[in-house]
Amino acid sequence: MPEKPPLSSIVPTPKDFSRCDRCVGVSGGVEVKVWGLTLWYEKNMALGNRAVAVALDISNAHNTFDREASIEALSSFADADGGLRSLLRAWHALTFQKNPIFVREIDAANGWSYLCESAAGGGQSNPLTGIAFVATIDAPLKGIEAKFNVEIRAIQDGMTMMGDPEQIFGPGKALESLLELLAKVNHSPNRVKFQCIGTTDDALDNAPDCLIFDEETGERRGGIDLRNSETGEVVLNEQTGLSEKVYGAQVCGTPIGSGAFERSWLAAKADEICSSIYKTTKVLSFRSAQAAHSVTYYSSLSLADFVAATN
Repeated sequence: MPEKPPLSSIVPTPKDFSRCDRCVGVSGGVEVKVWGLTLWYEKNMALGNRAVAVALDISNAHNTFDREASIEALSSFADADGGLRSLLRAWHALTFQKNPIFVREIDAANGWSYLCESAAGGGQSNPLTGIAFVATIDAPLKGIEAKFNVEIRAIQDGMTMMGDPEQIFGPGKALESLLELLAKVNHSPNRVKFQCIGTTDDALDNAPDCLIFDEETGERRGGIDLRNSETGEVVLNEQTGLSEKVYGAQVCGTPIGSGAFERSWLAAKADEICSSIYKTTKVLSFRSAQAAHSVTYYSSLSLADFVAATN
């Protein structure tokens, strides 16, 4: 596996990286976020800056956010841009009523059983849900950026906070303050998916344990099997026989970290994609060659294209 050149030597830095903080309605928004984060990491590593990136996630984000807060947020946007007034009206019309939710129940007379009322968030198939969600988190994210001089980039509920660890970790600092603001609009952190990386050996010294270690197993987060740079094979410890680990973060399905981490991640992902194509072809081809082709082309190969485009 050849050494991967720095992204900064391949991709010019777009002038709008700093504005793509929500990436809703932005063509290639996921790629922009990943490229920006990679360039940020490479720059701080090259300069020896002490910095951290913390990847955050929200539990059931689209189902739980406070509807009144979303109405207030959309209203503020409509006040600034009258063209958005119809969006506000549409969202209010769809969510002001707490409709009952039923689930199938074979023992019920009519086949349905009452579950609860729809009182928060938005429908998964509602095209306005994603817009209302990001409107709700827009003010908290931008407020934290301005107050603590950090950067936050998000794809829906997948957020990444970057900056000086002295401004991010600790009581009343950026991370704790952001989680408190999100809680006010009924967002709960999904700590199982939290990740973090630092650009110096001491960058994560004051990071909360939940960012470094898995709360259930106690193992360090972000570890993957180290791969041999020449053969791509898993490297085994000579004494224990167990696989060696290398650590980093995975943001939007892309590795962020050292060269060894990125190479190992890419080798494992290539094996995964090839295995998926082989299994899909083996299972479906004898039943429907067209189905096997469609799954391979629109799923596995699309994933391969994305990996190639972001690494």
